[in-house]
Amino acid sequence: MKALPQAWIDKDVVWLAVNSGAPGKQGAGAERNRKARSQYQMPHRVLIDEGGEVGRAYDAKTPPQIVVIDGKGIVRYNGALDNQPLGRGKAGLQGYADEVLGAVTAGKPSPHSRTKPYGCSVKY
Repeated sequence: MKALPQAWIDKDVVWLAVNSGAPGKQGAGAERNRKARSQYQMPHRVLIDEGGEVGRAYDAKTPPQIVVIDGKGIVRYNGALDNQPLGRGKAGLQGYADEVLGAVTAGKPSPHSRTKPYGCSVKY
């Protein structure tokens, strides 16, 4: 997860994280966001979405869920980062998000539109 935003930083891709944790829930709040950005060395911004409007608008269920939106504002992909839930996949690594970003930034159709995300649940 750390390497993917860095790989696309010079390719006209804006990378944002969204924290839709409700107040009082695990992982919520500005202080936790600051600590997480430092702990996980995240160079990108984290949007605080305590009301869950953004998360629900993109059907966020389980971070690290990835949503790729093209330059026209059209969602081209929504789902898992890759096919290796928590690094425990049995097949060879397939980086869904990387494949989609490659296609979309090249003006090609997305090879995936939706996959099942994995991870902990969003605490709305």
